[in-house]
Amino acid sequence: MKQSTRTFAVMVASLGFAAQALAASVGWQSFEVAAASGSPSIPVALYYPTQTPARTVQMGVFTVHAAIQATPDDSIKGLIVLSHGASGIELGHSSLAEALAQQGYLVAAPLATPGQLGKTTR
Repeated sequence: MKQSTRTFAVMVASLGFAAQALAASVGWQSFEVAAASGSPSIPVALYYPTQTPARTVQMGVFTVHAAIQATPDDSIKGLIVLSHGASGIELGHSSLAEALAQQGYLVAAPLATPGQLGKTTR
């Protein structure tokens, strides 16, 4: 009985390593979401799984590990909107967005627009 438990544990651990090896690379591109009439469009950073190899890209003070403008994978698990919140910036959570994209999710991070930084919500 102990041998079968040990064998099962090794198999489960091996599956975990195989899943990590199959994790997708990350693609990145900016996108404009249309708004209601008279309102400005909403710029969004998109992170998504791709087979194109990622590279390190410096974006201001942030470092993003992604394939810029790469073709997205055909199968995406779902959409996650990752908002930076008030006084934040879209790249502030890029490492989290990259990790989610590697696991198959499309991550949309709204961009900070000029004049938006420092505003508070009520």
